[in-house]
Formats: sequence, structure tokens, C-alpha cells
Amino acid sequence: MRYLSLERAAFGKPFWAHWPLILILLAHFGLGVVYSTTIPLWEAYDEWGHYPYVRYVATYHALPPPGIQLAERNDESFQPPLYYILTALATFWIDTSDGLQPTVNPYAFSGTGQGGLNMAIHSDAEGFPYQGTVLALHLARLVSVAIATGGLLFTYFIAHLVFPRRREIALGTTALNAFWPQYLFMGSVVNNDILVTALSSLTLFLLLKTVLSELKTRDLCLLGSSLGLALISKNNALALVPLALIGVGVGIAKEPGERRTPRTILKWSVVFLLGVSLTSGWWFARNLFTSGQVLTRYPKRVSHLSLAITNPLLFIRGLHWDTLPRALRYSFVTFWASFGWGNVAPPEWVYMLYRFLCLGGAVGIALLLVRRPPVKIKMLLFMLILAIGFIIAIPTYLVLHSGHFYLFPGRYILPAISAVSLLLFLAWAELVGRRFEPLMAATMALSLFILALITPFRYIAPAYARPPLLDEVDLQEVEHPLHVRFGEAMELVGYKTDKDSLQPGQALTVTLHWRCLREMDENYTIAVQVLGPDYESYGGINTYPGRGNYATSLWRVGDIVQDTYRIAVSKEFPAPALAQIKVAAFSQPTLEHLPALDAKGNLIGDSAIFGRTRVSSLAQELPEIFNRVDVRFGDAVSLRGYRLSLQLHSGDDLPITLYWEALQTIDRDYTVFLHVVDARGNVIAQHDSQPRSGGYPTTLWMPGEMVEDEHAVPIPDSLPSGEYSLLIGLYSLDTLERLPAFGNDGRSLPFHQLVISGLQVSN
Repeated sequence: MRYLSLERAAFGKPFWAHWPLILILLAHFGLGVVYSTTIPLWEAYDEWGHYPYVRYVATYHALPPPGIQLAERNDESFQPPLYYILTALATFWIDTSDGLQPTVNPYAFSGTGQGGLNMAIHSDAEGFPYQGTVLALHLARLVSVAIATGGLLFTYFIAHLVFPRRREIALGTTALNAFWPQYLFMGSVVNNDILVTALSSLTLFLLLKTVLSELKTRDLCLLGSSLGLALISKNNALALVPLALIGVGVGIAKEPGERRTPRTILKWSVVFLLGVSLTSGWWFARNLFTSGQVLTRYPKRVSHLSLAITNPLLFIRGLHWDTLPRALRYSFVTFWASFGWGNVAPPEWVYMLYRFLCLGGAVGIALLLVRRPPVKIKMLLFMLILAIGFIIAIPTYLVLHSGHFYLFPGRYILPAISAVSLLLFLAWAELVGRRFEPLMAATMALSLFILALITPFRYIAPAYARPPLLDEVDLQEVEHPLHVRFGEAMELVGYKTDKDSLQPGQALTVTLHWRCLREMDENYTIAVQVLGPDYESYGGINTYPGRGNYATSLWRVGDIVQDTYRIAVSKEFPAPALAQIKVAAFSQPTLEHLPALDAKGNLIGDSAIFGRTRVSSLAQELPEIFNRVDVRFGDAVSLRGYRLSLQLHSGDDLPITLYWEALQTIDRDYTVFLHVVDARGNVIAQHDSQPRSGGYPTTLWMPGEMVEDEHAVPIPDSLPSGEYSLLIGLYSLDTLERLPAFGNDGRSLPFHQLVISGLQVSN
């Protein structure tokens, strides 16, 4: 019983006397509950794969047979069973016959975040009071919270074991572990990472006790049992096996000669192995019997390791070393703070804080080594660093073998958190000095607690927030009313954009205002595109409304939804030109579009096209003008010159490039006319269009802007050979009134047109 008593095994005082530790544990548990209720269901690494495993065990009171797939995506039925058994024990009594399944947001997998950060659609059924599957999931999450809180005790035991008289080190280490954002996150969702992390901390505690204290048979039995339990929690616990063997070897080697007899060594070894075998041997035997593999997930990678022995040079050359730097950066970020499916993160300053913490830790460890610590501390440092190294080794190999950086997520090395926490706090204690240890422990604990408390409300919850709902009063202030209906389901009331002008490569933010006309069972995709003058798309996004957080199946009749889309405009956009916005609503995967109807109910197609946004050139180079004329039209436009070949054949197009300059802001869209006339002034060919084939209306021109405007006048096949003239001018299409034209001498030109003579046509 001595080893089961918290008071005597680690504290030496009554448990109630350790109120700072109790406070840390309660604070962590409270934060865990906050995280578990703030994070929407399924919005955690593979949670929709882990929970079906729990449900299967709770329903059938058995482990899933090999080869069965319990989830359509991210199936976890191959995992070792301990976490799922414990969670099933807590949830088996709940009626989950509602069969609630995650409704996947298909646009969350784009990797850009534009389709939303939520991997699933969240209905009101997930709200409080919890029932059925929702209740079971939250209770399963509460099991994770309890496991994470219990794991903190083992972290405290580790620090207290080495520094029994420096209580601040044990408390500070525990606080650092307790308020570590990633530990809190993983300890508040359904996953087996938190159990293997807690059992790794217990294993490390018992291992250090074996190495640093007098070796006892019961210690070795507990160590073997703890290691076995970790092995049936998650496969990355295999990293603890060589660590435990080294620890047991060191523990035996340090014993006095009279105790280290062959008989006692054999007894200690058998006891340790028996502890491992009794707790985990059945699982590996089952795997071997049912699938022929001890480890069922990575048989190819395990067999690949044999190449390291048979042909080490070939093994090393075959690894993807170039992926490792990116993988290490990814691992650092996701080890400290990464939420959701790794797609929700705090701001950069949080990571800067952790980098500073690590940098100070490295300096503190170096300082500690320089000061020649006692052998006991050296052994502690050796074992902690060795533990971290072995735990890091597995994901490092996965990255090097596969070439995929994402196989090194921080949660894979979370089992090292006790060791990392103790090393960091010990290092900073060395930096500030023993006198300031209590102040540093309190400051660190309070600071990390505040950051951990802010995180779910400031960084996690907003990522899954629904877009704001408006009322009819708000609609009166809509910048550009449209009133386009898509079927009988929804109405696009209006829109606004964040800018009237941009350049290729920049982003345009479009805000749409929707009204729900009827409740929908289907989640319609909203497609928003930026169209060029050729009506081709030069940027767009397909997404559920609210970036997936307010899909159409969640809408209620009368809801007025304000939804914002950020669209990157391609650098290939043919600027300068007018850009328009195209909006459509369709079903997946059939791509069946809802018909678009205008305010009068007339069908306008399967989409709505609207808006006027100027897209200017990235860098305007003044063109070389071959034929300079400097003709002014009104007070707003000047024709600086043109490029034209005066020789052509009947039936050809007459190509001409005009070089316009805007003298001031233009309040009307003018049309360019190009008339080919004979000697008597008869128009025998013409081409009228707005500049740049209608793609760049004059109202978009900026003062001082040069516009290169290409036209082609079709020449009739029957036109006889001869000399003709070309007339150029501008007019308003609404009134057909021409802009007055003035030559470079300021005199008015007849008929408000520029005449280019000497056009030779041969037939």
C-alpha cells in the first residue's frame, strides 16, 4: 500500500497540505472542461475516427475485429484499445441510437482556410442540454480531461522525486505542464494521445525512481506494468521500450555488488518483463494471431527498418532529409499550440513567447552543466534528454521515410511533455537563481494560466462562429441592392466590396447579404468568382456560407445572413479592365444549380453577375506611340496617338490601336466609333464599342492613366480598291451625342471626329 499512497510515495505530508498543487490541478480541470465545451464536436484531430471506436466497444462490449472500418474518414479502429475501453466504461449507459454522424464540410480540406476551418457542419442538436451521441461525446471528452489532470500528478512526482526540498520546482514544472495549450487541447477531446502521454509520465517517474533510488522488486513490477499500459494506449509508446531497458540496466548496474547477484538480476528482469507481458502481451498476441503482424498499422515501415541493418548506406540515402527542417518547424508549432485539425492557431506573438521560453531554457541548461551539478542531477538530465530523444525518434523516422512533414505533429511527441516541462523550469530556475524561484514559479503559473484561459474564447471559438444575422433595418443600409432569387430557397439581397480598384494578384473582399426564403435540407455550395472582360474566371471560391459555419441546412426562414468572401485575383487578369462578380448556388456532387431570377421573377440563368471593380495594370509602361495626334475629346479624354497599317485587302479586318489618356475623372461610359468612309464620305465599314472591347469603360479610368485600346474594323469583301479615310471619335450611347473634338492647336475639329486619310485598300 505504501506505493499507492500519494502522501507517502511523493509528498511526505498529508495531501490537503499541498494546496498549491491542488489549486493547479483544479485550475487545469476547470480549463479542460471549458476547452471541451468550447471546441465543437468533431473539431479535433481524428475525433470522428476515435469516437466510433468508443461507441463500438460500449455497444458490443468487445474490440473491433481486424479489418473492420468504423469511420468513413480517419478510421482509428487499428489503434491499441486501452483508451477506448476506459471511455466506453464511462459512456456505455447512454442511448446513442440517434446515430449522429459528422456532416463533413468538403471545403475545409482546401488547405487555404478559405473554405472554413470547421471540418464538420454543426447543428443546434449539439447544444446544451446534451443528449444521445452528443452527451456520450462530451462525457468521453470529460474522461480525457480527467486523464490529463491525473497525468499532472506524475509530472509533479518526477520533479518532487529529484528535488524533494525545492517545492517550487515541482510546482512550477506541474504548472507549465498544466497550462500548456496543446496539452489542454488534447486533454479535452476524444483521442488516445492524452492517455499515452499520462502513462508516459508515469513510466518516466517510475523509471527515474528505478535509476535514482534503491532498486526494489515492486518498483520494477510497477514500471513494467506502466510501460505495458502505455503500449496498449498508442503505438508511439514503443519509444519508451529502449528507454525503459536502459533505465532498468542503469538501475541494476548502480546497485552494490552484494545485491547484484545473477539470481537477483534474473529476478528483477523477470519481474519487469512480467509486468509488461501481463498488461500488454495479450494485445500483441491477438494482433499476431488475427493479422500475422505484431504491429498492424505500419508493417511496411517496420520492415523497412530492417534495411538499416542489412544495408545502412542504402537506408540512409533513401531517406527524405530535405523534409526534416520543415517537419521540425511544424512540430514545434503544433507541440505548443495547435487547435482544431491543426488549422486553428494563436497569433505569432504566442509562438514568439514560447521560442523565448525555449531559448532561455537552452541557456539555463548550458549554465547548469558549466557549474558541474551533482551526479544525481547529471543522471536526471541524461535520462530526461534520452526520453525526449527516443520519443522524437519515431515521428522523425516517419517523416524521413515518407517525405511528408505533417507526420511530425506535436501531439506525437506530447508523451515527452513531463521531461520537457522539468527541463525548461529547471533551466529557468538556474537562470534566475534559487532566491527568486518562488516568484518565477508563481509568475510563470499565473501568466500561462491567463493565456490558457484566453485561448478558447479568443482563438478557438471565433474560428467556428456563425456569421452575423441582420434585421430588416440593416438591409436598408445595404450598399448595392440586388434582390436576386436562387430558386425558392434564398435571395441575394445585395452586396458590397472592400475596394473599387485593385491590381492583379491582390484580393477582393466581397460581402453578400442573403435572405432565407425556405428551410433547406441540403447544404448548397455558394460559388463566388471574379470575372474578367472575357467573362472567364480569374479567381474564385466555392464554400458553404459562413465559411462552413452556417451551411444552408442550418438556415431558418427569414434569416438575413451577412457572409464575406475573400478572393485572390489572378496575376493573369487582363488588366486594365473591368472586373465583375459572379455568384451561383449549386448542389454537390451533382453540380445542379439553383436558377437565378431577377427582382421581377425573370430567369437570368444559373448565376448572377454584377458589380464594377477596376483592375489596373501592375506597372504601366508608357507605350511607344508611332502616330502622335494629341486630340482632346471634351475636357476628360485625350487621344495621344494610334498605331495603324494603311495597307490592307478587302475582306480583312483593319487593326488599329488607340492610345487614350484620361485627363480627369470621367462620369460617363463613352463609346468609341471607328468609321471607314470613301471619298464622298459614305460609311462603308464601321466598328463601335467601349474601350478594350467593352472591358474597360471610361468611368473606370483614373486621371493621368494611359489606356491602350485595340480595335478591328471588318472590311467588306466587295470593297473596291482605292483610297479611304478612317474617322475616330467618342459618343454617349444613351444620347448618341458626340464629345467635342479639338486638335493639338486647340481648334475644334469638324463633326467632332479625327480624320486619318490615306488608307489604301486593294481588292
